[in-house]
Amino acid sequence: FLAKASGIATLDVKRLKDVGLYIVEYVAYTPRRDLLQIKGIGEAKVDKIIEAASKLVPLGFTSASQLHAQRLEIIQVTTGSRELDKILDGGIET
Repeated sequence: FLAKASGIATLDVKRLKDVGLYIVEYVAYTPRRDLLQIKGIGEAKVDKIIEAASKLVPLGFTSASQLHAQRLEIIQVTTGSRELDKILDGGIET
């Protein structure tokens, strides 16, 4: 997905996967210095990879009040079973 969305070479994506970075979120949260340690990926490529990953993964801070407001908007769908809905605290979240 990272390669298709941002023009990152398939070989570079393979290199990321080879070191365990197979999910875009992992790449986005990996420190730059650690990415620079990957054989075959230089500074220019690391910068491009970081830029691409940060476009796909929203980085930043969310306050507790913002998170609470987001949680209030979640709709729960019933499973059809009162007991299962009770266990799931109201149903399955959308």
